[in-house]
Amino acid sequence: MFILAIRNINSRMDVFIIILLSQILYSYAYDDLSKDQYAVQSTTSYCVPQSNCVAGNAVDGIHSTCMRAGVIGSLSPDKTVWWSVDLGNIYSIYSVRILFKDYGSQYEKRQQGRFAGFSLYLSETGVRDSDSLCYVDEPELPPLNFTTTCVGYGRYLTFFNERQPRKQYPTGYETSAVFTEICEIIVKGCHKAGVYGDNCNIPCPENCQYKICNIVNGTCFGCLPGWTGALCENNCQQGWYGQDCKNQCPGYCWGKATCNHVTGNCDNGCAVGWMSSKCDKQCSAGTYGSNCIYNCSGHCQNDVICNREIGHCDMGCKSGYTGHLCNEPGDLGFFGTNCSSICAEHCIATCRHTDGFCNCYPGYQGPNCNITCVGSYGINCVHKCSDHCVNNTCDKFNGSCTSKCSDSFHDGKCDQASDRTSDTAQECNLPASWILGFTVSVTLKVFFIIIGFFKLRQRSIQKECNTRRSDVVHYASTDCIQNESEDTSTDHHIYQELNLTRDENLYQEIQSQCDTTKDKTDAL
Repeated sequence: MFILAIRNINSRMDVFIIILLSQILYSYAYDDLSKDQYAVQSTTSYCVPQSNCVAGNAVDGIHSTCMRAGVIGSLSPDKTVWWSVDLGNIYSIYSVRILFKDYGSQYEKRQQGRFAGFSLYLSETGVRDSDSLCYVDEPELPPLNFTTTCVGYGRYLTFFNERQPRKQYPTGYETSAVFTEICEIIVKGCHKAGVYGDNCNIPCPENCQYKICNIVNGTCFGCLPGWTGALCENNCQQGWYGQDCKNQCPGYCWGKATCNHVTGNCDNGCAVGWMSSKCDKQCSAGTYGSNCIYNCSGHCQNDVICNREIGHCDMGCKSGYTGHLCNEPGDLGFFGTNCSSICAEHCIATCRHTDGFCNCYPGYQGPNCNITCVGSYGINCVHKCSDHCVNNTCDKFNGSCTSKCSDSFHDGKCDQASDRTSDTAQECNLPASWILGFTVSVTLKVFFIIIGFFKLRQRSIQKECNTRRSDVVHYASTDCIQNESEDTSTDHHIYQELNLTRDENLYQEIQSQCDTTKDKTDAL
């Protein structure tokens, strides 16, 4: 039994030695990433000279120089302390080694109690949170030469410790006046990006985020968008894309294809009615089709936008248009809803296909040329019938009075006034100026003939009287007076005869002209 126990002890020691040696070998195989990098700390204790206590002493590679932060604990207003180093880039990390200030064996427990309960954080930004927590020391007291594996990746390594009031700490923890003194912090990892292994010579998987992987086994800490798996060797499941494959494709890619598993874009375009690189936006109002490249006709009923997919006017077309897209005017001669109304028969050529409006033949008016002129005539009934048409009615085409003209007016449109002094003009329809001129001329001629005749007759009678006076002086005056009386009677008969003759001739001449004019009128 004793021999077996010794053998078991020896076996466990061998395993322990192998593990320890393995860690030491790994520790020395990796690169020192923290040496001479920029370091800061929350507070700096007063030192002479002050450079003996600054944060950079913990990464200068000299174990005898140490940083020293301000006191925390119940005897100090400060309750937390931190120190941080910027590695200068994001690296794969294997381990962290900390050399605390060692005052000898008699102060070892005190020093361990001061450092006990610390935490290590490894992050890309320096933020301390649960995701970046690398190590927590509790409840046992840490060795003053401390090493821990901290497999991960990051740029900032932060040491943190606290002593909060009314908090129960394990036995051995210093709580009243805690000094933090670190002589060296050594961060081990691969200086070269995108590799892993103890010699930092094995490439990380291609799709690892930042080309960084677990420094021991090569597994990825995170994948590039569109990839998944421990080694990021698998693309996202169909219908999903992006970082950690958490985004679902919108489902409107052309041909119902899935989107690009990396970008989420529809590489072959969008289904009809959709647009944008990811095909996640409907066509804007007034457009339709694949990638919304077509414009609606604009003739949908009630100004409703067309169907975003196929461009149809689902509510029908505006007046005057037809077809599924409402982009075709109706057949010639038709108008209105579904182009089912016939243009008016009095339209010149054809009507407008939207509302039936047209240019009208003379005698008609209205938008559809379906209103007959009343009291007017011509194109669009713009001319009024003559006021001298009886009942104010005239031909709707040319304006001729359809009944008689009012008194003293004549012509087809009753717009010519007649001369009331000449009945002949009214009867014969001859121009009044002609008849008046002719009458005046004849009257003057007759007047001058009568005057001349009287003068000639008077001279003859006077001569005869003078002769008779010489023969009979006594009776001369009586005879002359009698003769003058007789002659006057004779002259009267002569005048009447002449007058009748001239009137008769005048009437015959006027009648002859009337007959001639009538014959010409009948011929027309």
